[in-house]
Amino acid sequence: MAFASLRLHTVQVVVSTDAKTAADAMRLAHDGAVEGGFLSPKPSGMRFSPTFLNPGTEFVVAYADEQPIASLVLTEDGPFGLPSDRSFVEEIDQFRRDGDSLFEAGAWVVTNEWSRHTLALIGLIFGAAMRLNIATSPTRRMVAVIEPRRADLFGAIFGYELATEPRPYLLLPGTLMVTRRASEWTDHFLEPGSAAAR
Repeated sequence: MAFASLRLHTVQVVVSTDAKTAADAMRLAHDGAVEGGFLSPKPSGMRFSPTFLNPGTEFVVAYADEQPIASLVLTEDGPFGLPSDRSFVEEIDQFRRDGDSLFEAGAWVVTNEWSRHTLALIGLIFGAAMRLNIATSPTRRMVAVIEPRRADLFGAIFGYELATEPRPYLLLPGTLMVTRRASEWTDHFLEPGSAAAR
């Protein structure tokens, strides 16, 4: 998109469960997955997972001039499990046994037109997810499956810790990462690296 750098300050992030926001997020996720080669085009033009039906699941969409340009799905752990269960169920189950309150950040995408601002947009959509969850429970953890080459970046920005080595996930290598518990998020953002993962 022309002059995207001049318009980055106008980007608005919406976190919602309404039909429009959900549809925008699932359309972007579909297009990104098809382009990435791990999803065949669907007649609906949307990427859907039964895990999205878990109570509490939310959709995060960044808009520029009402055009969706980036998205993220925050899947709450629930009766349909988490998307990462398909490859990392043993590790996820251990966090559950430890009493952690889990939600997963997944199906995230930035449109090609805004790809040069990927880092800024990821910060906005993931940052919104963490701000909304920081006070909900001290044992709150956000999990995500990250491309191995991006693991260090996500760890540095959001305090993600490596939970597994890469495994096949949606036909591509994926690494399960998990944040510290929410009770430690403030320490991480004030002094990254100061709080040890638990």
